[in-house]
This record gives sequence, structure tokens and C-alpha cells, in this order.
Amino acid sequence: MSETASARIEMLGWGDDLLSRAADWLVTEFGDQLDDVLIAVPGARAGRTLQEEFARRLAPSVSPPQVLTAGALTDELLELNERSADRLTRTMVWERALRGLDLEVRKRIVSREPSVFGAWFRLAELLRTLHGELATEGLSFRDVVKAEFGEDNAGEEARWEALAQAQEAYREVLQGLELKDPHEARWEALRADQIDASRRVVLVGVADPNELVRAVVKKLGAGVTSIVFAPPELRAAFDEIGAVDTEVWRERDIPLGLDLWQVVDKPADQASAVFDWIARLEGAHSAEEISVGICDDEVAPFLERRFGTKGIWARHGAGITAGETSAVKLLDAVGRYLAAPKFRALATALRHPELESCVSRECDLSDKKGRNRDLAECLDLYYDKHLPDAGDGGWIEGKKGSAERAVHDAHSALLACLAELKEGGVKPLCEWAGPLRSFLEKVYTGVSLDPNDESERAELEGLRAVVSAISEVELLPAALGAGQVQAYEAIELIHRCAVDVQIPPAASTSGTPTIELLGWLELALDDAEAMIVTGFNEGSVPETIQGHPFLPETLRQSLGVPSNADRQARDAYTMTLLTQRKRIGFLSGRRAMEGDPRLPSRLAFQAPQSECVERAKHMLRVEGAELTEPPKKFDPPGLPKSSESTAVESMRVTDFKIYLESPYRYYLLRVLGYETMDDSSRELSPRWFGILAHHALEVFGESAKKDSTDPEEIFTFLVQQLEARVHEQYGEEPLPAIAVQKEQIKVRYRAFAVWQAKRAAAGWSIVHTEWKPESGGYLLDVDGEPMKITGRVDRIDRHLDGRWAILDYKAADKPARPSSRPQKPEDWKDLQLPLYSLLTTELGIEDLPELGYVTLARDPAEIHERIAKWDTSQLEDAVEAAKEVVRRVRAEDFFIPGKLPKYDDITRAVLGDGVLSISSSDDDEDEEGDE
Repeated sequence: MSETASARIEMLGWGDDLLSRAADWLVTEFGDQLDDVLIAVPGARAGRTLQEEFARRLAPSVSPPQVLTAGALTDELLELNERSADRLTRTMVWERALRGLDLEVRKRIVSREPSVFGAWFRLAELLRTLHGELATEGLSFRDVVKAEFGEDNAGEEARWEALAQAQEAYREVLQGLELKDPHEARWEALRADQIDASRRVVLVGVADPNELVRAVVKKLGAGVTSIVFAPPELRAAFDEIGAVDTEVWRERDIPLGLDLWQVVDKPADQASAVFDWIARLEGAHSAEEISVGICDDEVAPFLERRFGTKGIWARHGAGITAGETSAVKLLDAVGRYLAAPKFRALATALRHPELESCVSRECDLSDKKGRNRDLAECLDLYYDKHLPDAGDGGWIEGKKGSAERAVHDAHSALLACLAELKEGGVKPLCEWAGPLRSFLEKVYTGVSLDPNDESERAELEGLRAVVSAISEVELLPAALGAGQVQAYEAIELIHRCAVDVQIPPAASTSGTPTIELLGWLELALDDAEAMIVTGFNEGSVPETIQGHPFLPETLRQSLGVPSNADRQARDAYTMTLLTQRKRIGFLSGRRAMEGDPRLPSRLAFQAPQSECVERAKHMLRVEGAELTEPPKKFDPPGLPKSSESTAVESMRVTDFKIYLESPYRYYLLRVLGYETMDDSSRELSPRWFGILAHHALEVFGESAKKDSTDPEEIFTFLVQQLEARVHEQYGEEPLPAIAVQKEQIKVRYRAFAVWQAKRAAAGWSIVHTEWKPESGGYLLDVDGEPMKITGRVDRIDRHLDGRWAILDYKAADKPARPSSRPQKPEDWKDLQLPLYSLLTTELGIEDLPELGYVTLARDPAEIHERIAKWDTSQLEDAVEAAKEVVRRVRAEDFFIPGKLPKYDDITRAVLGDGVLSISSSDDDEDEEGDE
């Protein structure tokens, strides 16, 4: 069959309701004779919309046309006589072909030889995708070898010669399996005229078809009609099959009115701006008539949350990938743990909801008070306390009701669940299918997934994707599935097969307002009455082709493979199409969520120079930047509210400083009892560094050595206690950072020992360490109602002359100094030392004791006592300041952010970075280690 006349081009103009107009044209053109018509659209969502349009127009007795994507069009028209290899088979064939190459040839492709199966498989995937991209454009690796590389790129020419040899070996292996590569089979069928020319074909809005689609359309010639959404006077801006002309659209001005474009600060501000934009519609459109473009994924969570508070479902029009579902994440987590049994990998696996539920049935998760905890909390408590590296069972023993016991039990239960996989050794790839199914059955036994519930439907589809991938591996040709691998390697392969499976969104439900969230490529043909596009930023629109590591931009251009220039032209056309809508808006952000600067899309400046100047000025007038600063008083969105009484019956001496700095942080930490825990730390946190340094000092104050005047004797004792504590708490092989921090503490102990020896020689003796009032606390009378003040004093000394000293240890880099500035009650910022003087009244101290800090500072010269110079009047002011704090706490005056530390764990958790959980630690140690 030879090429015939050119395709027929129909220019339908632009504006709103594009697919509706296309359906009208098709029904007018073909009438009731639509059953043999093939309609190709850019994406599956546009296809569903067009089918809905036909359903509204055609009588039930009329057969509708077949609607498919442009990519699927070729398979419908071309007659492929031989069996094609599926994706997994092709990847495995590439792996086999690579292994069969001479070592020197392989080194020209990758300098470092793959050492494990997973690395071989990933390299094979890389070549499979490279082959697919070029083959779709009608090119082989040998064609690339013929390209002009130049003297400076001689190494690349040698690489492509090696790649061409690998491709030839790939074809030979496929031939031996009596299979064909589908990309090459399509081109062979086309060249052999194995094409169904009886079908009438219509392209609807297909602006950038690949070379194979172009070739098929040209072959069919007059049998193809291409519907182009642009006015007739722009016919010259499109080629002979109705695709965009790259050179024209790269240079054509885009009519973006400044009233359509808004620049705000961060993703959260974009979400706010979307709501403002919708509000300006004044209810003219229902939720279903509005679409929101998501060009930057950071914006989506803020929108979903905001819409959710209004009872609106923000539905992702493109659906999700299976990689976002629980079952596929389970594969990844378990595979990583089997590959390297580290504690972090163990904790990640055991936090998986279904696996945690399965394992928890075999664990005692109660604490010493009988309260039940979840396994994730026990893992975090264990890690926070012991910082383990290995996760293979060398657990540190704990007391009754401890997180240590829970972690031990969970690990044992997990090993039982993974027995077939962990103990299976090395076996043929296809033989891992059975053990994997058995593992999934154990985990999902008793789990019910409702296909009518949107979240559970997606999880069910993800599980099906995993099961399907396992079946693919099991059904591999014998020559490919016989490779000897370990369990984690088989799991990695299956995970990679399932992770990108597309799961379409559920249909909208009546009674639930639904707004569609759409990607950039779905926007052009969307039928919404009103649309606002977020993330209109460089890198997102146009989306940069990152390219294949073997196929840089310059080589793409010389080969005629779609490049960034083609992407820009397509997006310039899409942008122009969108600006013709009646109700459209564009939002650009100045900063990413983490504060990194962002630039507006270059398409905003594809305009005459005079307009570019105005657009640049418009860009600099950022709106909404003030929204990123916390208001002075607020009720944080989503903050948990206790349904029970939140009355505060006692306060620790350190609580007052927390409250004075941030009432909001005090509320989270002390009233609700929240804390953050994770397993990200690779060294002792400031809290645990302080606790570790305090331990030896506490033991020293209770020992017979406490009155020693020999610095070396004191230092030796402290080091012995430190070494013992590190071994007890962090095991025989602690993280390297802990060893370094231990040595840092020793340096500080050396200077402390010198100071302590001098203090003992001067007549001071340690009377109490870690002292608590026997009465449980001091009752501070506040307006006739007592508030119990509790605390734990690090050290109480008495001099031979009868003087008392109350000292607080601080394990900080810089020395802590008692404030010398408080002149009136409201000047006090830290009430810890003044309140210690109240706590210790039961010791019968008559005169005002010395109050001060001893800081184990980084600089040894700074390690000594610092005594406050407060008089009785100032301490009375401090007590009055404490009473005012109590009054405010009782009045629930919490929602003032105050001084929020930039990297405060609690604040980060509320913002979504960390895990919030109710504190039920077995340990009664203060968070700063100094009570």
C-alpha cells in the first residue's frame, strides 16, 4: 500500500466545550454510521468525556464509535502476526543480552560492572526504555551510531556502537523465544502494508503524535480526518496531519492577560488563592463545573485539605499509580529489610499498616501501667533511647512493660511471617512466586477491602497489581525465569513491575460535591465551565524533558527525537488554547514549600517585549506573602482537641519557661501530652546527650567519691560510669557518632573533675542528687487555689559554714547563666531556679540558698558554677510571675505561638513532618534531662 493523499484537516476554533463541539461535528459528519469509525484522543480522560458526549447524542440503537488514545490507535490498525513480548519479558531479555556481551563491550555502556541481580535488572530497564523511545520514532541504536558525534564525543560514539551490539543480541534472544519486540513489530507491519485501511480514523486534538502515529496517518492519507482546535486562519501553524508546528509555536506570542495571572508566595498561598478565585465566581458554577490544574505536586495536599474542610472531594482526574498503595509499599519495605536488615528498614516494614496489624497480634504492647500502645510508638521509643543500627535481633533487654520487650516480640513475629522468604536461600526467580503469595496471605488474612469505598478500592487495585506482577514472573519463559536470585531480588523485580500500574479514579458519587484536580496535559480538552491552573512555574510548564542518561538534548535534536523545544511548542499551544476560555486563571508561586525560589513559567514571557516588561513587574508584585507568617494569635488548623477535661493540676518547674516562650508549644507538650518520635537521628539528640552526661554525675553524687579532692580519681570514676552506661543503653556496637559524642563528654568530665575537686577542697559537700520533695511538690497558692509545683533538683550542696547551694546541670555547648536583668515580674523568662528555692523549703533551709547552673560546656574553661545575684525582692517577683503563668494556664490561654524554635520537633510535627503520638514512655526522665 503506498502513501495516498494528505489527511483532511478540520479547524473547529477554540474556546470552551471543545469535545462537545467535536462530538457535534462527528455526529453531523457520520450520522448513524459510526460503528466503523476510530477516534483517537490525547489521553484516556478525554476519551471517557467524548464517549459521554456520544451517549447524550446517539439513540440507544446506534453503535457508538470506538474511542481510544493516540498511542493505542496503531495497535488497532496494524496487523501484528507474531506474538509480542510483554514488558517484563523484554526487560529480562535485555538483561540476558547484556550478560552475554563481551566484558570490554559492556564496559563501553557502563564503566562499573553490575554486581547483583537488581543492578542488572535496573540497567536492563534503562535500555528497554531507551529502545522503546527510539523505536517509537522509527530509530534503532545503529541509526544513532550514524549520527554526527564530533571529535569531542568520540566516547559517546563508542558507547552507541556497544549499545547497537546489545540491541542485536536482544533481538537474537527474542527470536530464540519466538517473540517479537512490539515497537519493531509495528514498524514491520506498517512497512509491509499490514494495515486495516477500511476504518475511518479521526484524530481529535492530537497535537504532538509520535512518529509511528504520524507514519500510520500518512499511510492512510485521505482516510484520516484531524480535528484541530484553533481558528481557520491559523491553519499554517499546524502540519499536514494537524500537529503543532514546533517552529511556529515556539515563537508565537501567548495572549496572557495580567488579569488572568496571579503570583503568590508558597504552595499554601496558592491554595488560598484558588479559594479566593472560586469565591469571585459568586456561586455561578457548581463544584462539578470547576477544574483545578495541578502542575506542581506540592500544591495538591493543601488544596485537598482546604476542600475537605468544606465537604468537597478533590478528585484526582488521572487517578494514582499502584506505587501509592499499601500493598506495593509493603513489597518495597519487606524487600529492603531482607536485603539489609538494619533497624531503620525493620521499623519501616513494621510501620506498614497491614504488616503491623499482623505482627502486633503476637506482641505484648502494653506499658508498665497497663496502657496499650501501637507498635510504631514502641519502635520509636526504642530507637530514641538506644539508637540501634542493626535490626537483626541483637536487642537490648528492657524492664517489664518496656518498648524493648515489644520490639523483641515484633521482630520474632516478623521472622515467623517471613520464614519462607528469609530462609529460602537462592533459587530460580519463578520459584519465588509461591513464597510471596504465602506471605501476602498471612498479612492480608482477615483484611477486608470494600471496592465501593474509594480508599479501599484503590488499595484493592494495588494488591491486584502485586498479584498480577507475581503471576508475570511465574509465567516468564523458562529460559528467563530460571535465573538464581535471592528473595529480596525477586521482590525488587516484582515491585518494579507493579509500581507504575495506573489506577483510575472512582466515579463521583451523588451528594458529594466534587472538584477535579487535573495534570497539565489533561487541561486542554477538559470540559469544565471554570478552570484555574496552579503551579504555573518554570520546570513544571513546560515540563522539562530530563532525558535519558545516554540521550542528551543535543543528540535528541540531531536525531529528530522529541526534545524540550517540541515540548515548549506543544505547551505554548496548550497555553494559548486555555487563555481562550471564558473563565480561566493561572497561579505561579515564588517559593517552594521548603522556601527554595521558583520562577514563573517561561510561557508567561512568550510575548512582545513591551508586554514582557509589564509581566515582569506583575511577577514582582507578590500577593499573599504575608500569609506565610503566623498570626499573633491563632487556633492551629487540625490541632487535636481533647474531648475530656484539660485542667492542669500540676506544673513542672521547667514548664514555666516553655509557656513563657510559647503558650502554644506548652499546650501541645504538657496539656495534650504530645511528642514527636522518629528514627531519622544518627546521633544523640541534645536531650539524650544531656541524659547520658547527667547519669555519671548523678551516680558520682551518691558515691563514696563525692567528697574527693583528687581530680584524676573523680575523672576516672565518671568515665567508668559513662562507659558502663553507653554499653548498657547502646549495646556493644553503637553508632559511630555515639562513640564520638562519648569522647566529647569525657573531655567535659575532665574539666568538671578539676572544678569539683577544688569545690570539695573549699568546703562544699554534695548532700543530695536528683532530689525530689517527699511531699510530691510545693503547693503554690494562686488566688486561693493551690497549684502543685514539681521538679527534680540535680544537685544540692552544703558548705562547712552552713550555706546551701542549689545547682542545676546543663549539658549545652554554651554556658547557661542566671539572668541578672529581671526588675519586675513580667521580665522573668525562666523560673526554674527561683522555683527550686520553693521546692527545697521542706529541707529546712532558712537562709536564701545560692542558686545557679553548672554547664558542661564545649569550652573546658567555661565549666564551673554560675551563681545568680538575686535578692529576696527579685525572687518574690519571680514567684509572682509564676502565679501569673498559672492564671493564664487555668484560663486556657494557649493559642499564642510566641517564640517557636525554627526546628522544634513539635512544631514540625503539627506541620506534617514527624509522627504525633501520646506520650506513654516507660521512663520518667524530663525531656531536657535536667529535672
